[in-house]
Amino acid sequence: MTEKTITEYSQVPWFRRNWFVILAWLLFWPVAIGILWTGDVHYMRKGQLKTYGKVAKVILTILAIVYTIQIFGAMGGGVDQGLIEESAVPIMTELLQDELGSDASVCKAVEIVKEVSEGFYKAKATLANGNDIDITIELRGEDELFVQIPLDQ
Repeated sequence: MTEKTITEYSQVPWFRRNWFVILAWLLFWPVAIGILWTGDVHYMRKGQLKTYGKVAKVILTILAIVYTIQIFGAMGGGVDQGLIEESAVPIMTELLQDELGSDASVCKAVEIVKEVSEGFYKAKATLANGNDIDITIELRGEDELFVQIPLDQ
């Protein structure tokens, strides 16, 4: 089988044009990588027809793999600290009102400051009156939070 030599951009199949490969790489990178490694991808630069070199193909492949690992790493069981912070707000308000009475200030926000160990966090609770209280949050199981105000406050 003989390959036709491409001398003009108009001869380049649409799926081997730079715009398509970039779009494919952004939407579904395996298609783009397949196109990159099974033939030339063409683009115009300063009026001349050019193709991707091996270095560009390797870099795009590595970036796609790293991107995929990051996505699966984020999906794979990492704890959503934003969800913990959001869930701790009503627990903190209830804790304050149980200890100080119904006139106690309500908790407006909780911010995790540091993960001490897996499932155990130091955090700061911001109250409606503007005060901040250092607290600890413990994630017990998948959906049970234990919020505590250390005694030294």
